[in-house]
Amino acid sequence: RRSDSRSSGVHDKAHSGNKMSPARYFVPTYGGPLMTAVRFRREYLGEHSVFARHHLPSWTTAGVGGIVVHVNSLVDVATVLTEIEEAPERLGLADSPDTLDAIVRSGRTALMLCASYDDVGPNPDLLAVYERVGAVSFAMSLNSRNLLVDGCAELTQSGLSAQGIRVVKSLSERGILIDVSHISDTGYWYVLKTVEGGVFASHHYARARAANPPKPTSDTPSAMDRDVRTRR
Repeated sequence: RRSDSRSSGVHDKAHSGNKMSPARYFVPTYGGPLMTAVRFRREYLGEHSVFARHHLPSWTTAGVGGIVVHVNSLVDVATVLTEIEEAPERLGLADSPDTLDAIVRSGRTALMLCASYDDVGPNPDLLAVYERVGAVSFAMSLNSRNLLVDGCAELTQSGLSAQGIRVVKSLSERGILIDVSHISDTGYWYVLKTVEGGVFASHHYARARAANPPKPTSDTPSAMDRDVRTRR
């Protein structure tokens, strides 16, 4: 998304506290369970460095190089940044390909921010803030309807709202990737018609193999691929 590298304190050696596999995987978290668990430990148990102490050992053992953290609010963003400050030798914030590469090469785990319809839907101007704090992607929906678009479980399967069109255009201008997982079929095509930047589906499979939502139809991934390659 951004070409500049703003990481600091890059270490030459990987953290040696756990047996590590080579970093091969980048895993999206969706819907907020990870942040809910982290906030619970911080707020109610008084813990610190929750990512590093409770989650990082299994991530590094499995060869996970980066986690896309779904943030539902700026409070979530503050929590992620604080967690990184508490374990800078093990975690880093990736806001571009350059910083992602630097963090992984240093042996740390990259955290990437995914902003959410939940916070931005009522307040599209918040996208300026999310851009500044380094959000790299944006989740359009879960299964239900929101202010931007219908989710895949809605019977009406409507497309983008006027607010949704505004947000998609703003995301395109800011270079923030749009995640179309969970949105309705109609909403999916509306996004492709509206977007001027990057779009992807972080988790899905074709209905030709499994008919349960929240998955695109068998032709949508190939259509999305053609669209993204054309826009590049």
